[in-house]
This record gives sequence, structure tokens and C-alpha cells, in this order.
Amino acid sequence: MMNLKNKAGFLTFEALMAMSIVGFMITPLIVMEISALTQVAKKSRALERLFLMKRFLLIARREQKDEPQSFTFNGTESDPATDLVYTLNPVPQTSALSSVHGLLHEKVEAIDTTNNKKQTSSIISFIYRPEPEKEQENS
Repeated sequence: MMNLKNKAGFLTFEALMAMSIVGFMITPLIVMEISALTQVAKKSRALERLFLMKRFLLIARREQKDEPQSFTFNGTESDPATDLVYTLNPVPQTSALSSVHGLLHEKVEAIDTTNNKKQTSSIISFIYRPEPEKEQENS
């Protein structure tokens, strides 16, 4: 027969129960942390795509010769795999801004092709390029 007079420590069963209770309490915290990190990663990719489109907008503006009224410029980015399209056109006649002469509509579309999912993001900007006034000849 065993002598069980030493009661100073925990039984194995008690230690296992304490560890399982702590595990049950920590599990929701880990799930919430993983969810928060996933959301941060998504927002980070969206912000990276925004900076990529802004940089492409500036590159496309540099590529324009003179000051055209219409212009299209295409590009690709390898990391992340993205197709970029810049278009410059006059403001559509259906727009409320069509009454402003010389206002041009710029648009950059980023088509993300990673993971075989096609996700499109775009930014829009306006440029004011007044039409040169014709000098009137005084007769």
C-alpha cells in the first residue's frame, strides 16, 4: 500500500484541469487576434495598391506629350501582379461638371490578378487645362 501523506503538491488531474481552463479562456483571444491581423493585412494591401496607383498616375502624367485632351497609358507591376491602365478624357456630358470648360477626367485602374481572383480598384482625379484663348485681331 502506498503512503499518501504528502499533500503539498497538486495532483496530475488538478494540473490538467487548470491548464484546460486557461486554454478555454485564451482561445477566444487568439481567434480575435487572428481576425484582427487578417483585417490589418487586407487594409495594408489596399493602401499599397493605392500608393501603386498614385505612383502610376504621376508616371503617366510625365509620359504625356504637350497637354493632350485624351490619353491612354498601360503598365504592369510584378509584385503584386497588377495591370494598370491610365485614361485621360474630357468630363462626360452627363456629368454636372461638364459646364466647366477645360476640365479633364483622369482615371487609374489597378487590376489585381494574384490568386486567380480579379479585383479592380480605381482612383479618379480632375485636371483643369483651360483652352488657349485665341487672340482677337483688331482691324
